[in-house]
Amino acid sequence: MLNTDILYNGISNAVSGTVSDLDVIRALESLLDIYKESNKKEGQYFLPLELFSERRLGVLEIVIKYLHEGRGLSYGRIADILCRDDRTIWASYHSSVRKLKSPLRIGSQTNIMIPSSIFNNRVLGPLEALVIYLKRDCGLSFKEISLKLKREYCVIWLSYRKGTDKLLKVKR
Repeated sequence: MLNTDILYNGISNAVSGTVSDLDVIRALESLLDIYKESNKKEGQYFLPLELFSERRLGVLEIVIKYLHEGRGLSYGRIADILCRDDRTIWASYHSSVRKLKSPLRIGSQTNIMIPSSIFNNRVLGPLEALVIYLKRDCGLSFKEISLKLKREYCVIWLSYRKGTDKLLKVKR
């Protein structure tokens, strides 16, 4: 039986009232640790797709705000992950805080996770990289992407088109 299965059974027993509150807290803490470790692969982090539906922030601002506030990473570490300058990360984070003071909200229906590595390609803009990943790797249609990101269909299509054109130019 996997650790997660044991923890799940422990939590199920807690809900039915056969386990103490302290055991429930320990099980939840262990489950959270396992989740954090599974989300981290060789310095790569995964972001829930629904974060990107926050329209008050740009894509890069969302990534940086989530990694700094949600994952507790330093500006330097985020800069390394995204292959960007520390000052860019700092400026983007402070811009995001001015626009949105509250932390980003993650719902319970997150089924698509976006790897942070897609934002490493400096040829593409952050929205272009996100749309190309969702279209090619996740197999979503432009309509599905526009609904999930809460952006206009034409913006999604144009981002995909511009991004693929940039990638073709680089390959030549």
